[in-house]
Amino acid sequence: MRFLTGNPAGTVVALGEGLETQFWRVDNGRARWLTVDLPEVVELRDRLLPRESRVRALAGSALDESWADEVDTAAGVLVTAQGLLMYFAPDDARGLLSTCAERFRGGGLVFDVVPRWLVERSRRGQLKTESGYEPPPWHWGFDGEEEKRLRALPNVAELRALRLPRGRGVVHGALLPAAARVPACAA
Repeated sequence: MRFLTGNPAGTVVALGEGLETQFWRVDNGRARWLTVDLPEVVELRDRLLPRESRVRALAGSALDESWADEVDTAAGVLVTAQGLLMYFAPDDARGLLSTCAERFRGGGLVFDVVPRWLVERSRRGQLKTESGYEPPPWHWGFDGEEEKRLRALPNVAELRALRLPRGRGVVHGALLPAAARVPACAA
């Protein structure tokens, strides 16, 4: 993880982390980790994941800005929001990004986006898998207009797309990285 190379004692804030185990995969022995998630998820994390003195979990909504008061910014901050923002109303997603830009100047924020056309499909119930699972509807989508809105937020110094790493299998190894290069699907 590039952030920890440059900020070995930095703080990673993982918003809506669920049962992710990224801390244990990238831990350098010095980094601090703060998970912000819903109370029932924090309780489940406490029961299932190993205890670590440099990992803390706060129960609450990422939209409740009080979690930002708990972040030690002295050694650098990286906020992650993976698989989260598309579930928020557009104004809430932008508000969260604006809060992070204001509160953690000089820090970083990594988040994923879905194209606006895919958000519309989700709202029409058109994302059902072969097994019958249908994710909850998404609300915030990304396109050129949304990019302009984010670039106009106060304290946003830079906004750039990161390339998807190659994963395993056909979908994650070839199709998703290729789709990320197609302008209609780019984030």
